Amino acid sequence: MRWLCNIRADLPGEWTQAQRDDMVNRENEHAATLMQRGVLRRIFRIVGQTANYSIWETETPEELHAALRTLPMFPFQHITVVPIIKHPVEEHFERTRGPVPPL
Repeated sequence: MRWLCNIRADLPGEWTQAQRDDMVNRENEHAATLMQRGVLRRIFRIVGQTANYSIWETETPEELHAALRTLPMFPFQHITVVPIIKHPVEEHFERTRGPVPPL
């Protein structure tokens, strides 16, 4: 199952820059591991915000929840999850023109 997640991070204001940098580095490394495992499929930064839209793929909602909870920033994140499926336009494109071009 695929999920569209909107994730916004609100790190504590009293943290030093070094603490923020460490958290961002740990988050990036863990997210890269999730991408390598095929759980986090794509991620897009929202301009001007500490937020993203990302596409996740898991078998169940519980598996998604478990994966999200492994993120180092999870305690500081506001997450909105929307289940998504392939759109008929994309299915038509694949039938008539072949694979959808990568982003």
